[in-house]
Amino acid sequence: MKILITGGHGFIGQNLYEAYNNEHCDVNLYPKGKDIIDIDTEVIDCDYIFHCASTVHNYHMLDDWRLDVNTNCHGTLSLLEACKRHNPFARVVFTSTFFVYGNQNVLPVTENTPPNPQGLYPATKLASENFCKIYFNTWNIDIVIARLSNVYGLGEQVDNNKKAAFNRLAYDISQGKQVPCYNYKNREYNTIQRDYIHVKDVISGLQILAEKGDAGEIYNIATGKSMQFRHMLDLMIEHANCGSYELVDIPDFHKKVGIDDFSCSIDKIKSLGFKPKITLEEGIKNLMLSYKNG
Repeated sequence: MKILITGGHGFIGQNLYEAYNNEHCDVNLYPKGKDIIDIDTEVIDCDYIFHCASTVHNYHMLDDWRLDVNTNCHGTLSLLEACKRHNPFARVVFTSTFFVYGNQNVLPVTENTPPNPQGLYPATKLASENFCKIYFNTWNIDIVIARLSNVYGLGEQVDNNKKAAFNRLAYDISQGKQVPCYNYKNREYNTIQRDYIHVKDVISGLQILAEKGDAGEIYNIATGKSMQFRHMLDLMIEHANCGSYELVDIPDFHKKVGIDDFSCSIDKIKSLGFKPKITLEEGIKNLMLSYKNG
């Protein structure tokens, strides 16, 4: 089996590579440093293509808005065109994000919940989802869309203040530091709730979608369970036996583009056999031990 991973040097891509490499598949990473809009013959003879090349946060709209558009929109269209030219029968798995849902009045969301992106990053991911559906409907490109919730686990960056907040906060707590916790006024326990899923469970979900997902369909990949952000920090401190947090005011930009509470249904992907295996407490415990032990 031949597999291509775009964005293969990132967090999700590296974990995908390891999973398929351990199964002795022919796994290829799209060349690091080569612009995704230049993708072409790399798709030839591929059975599965995981499209993970993407921007990962909202902050580019402050100083480089073209990066979201070029990477997410032009990059996805370039991949779809390459498949149309060279390999229309490959199964393409597009990794999208829960951020496309934005803030919703009714939770949990399902794949049928109308999207409401708050920033340019999720807006361009949603546009890319629509490109995928158009190419499926028009040229029968075999594609399935995965909307990932908050992903954490070993291998993620811990030094970027614009992304991967879970891992960054976990690392800082493991080093005995005090971390910020956004103070949501007039909310019980002063914090939001999110669905946190371990990267190994995400990889399992993506593999299931590659094998069993219905073409042209969208699937949430999450745990189906949400936890208060402050409770999550409590678990980190408990298992690190050090560190602390302080409530801080929410930055104005985050108020405009961030998401408040989020929870989602995973009934659709569960019908394919998906079942998250790593509990949040187990995942946090292992992460803190790893960080503390270096």
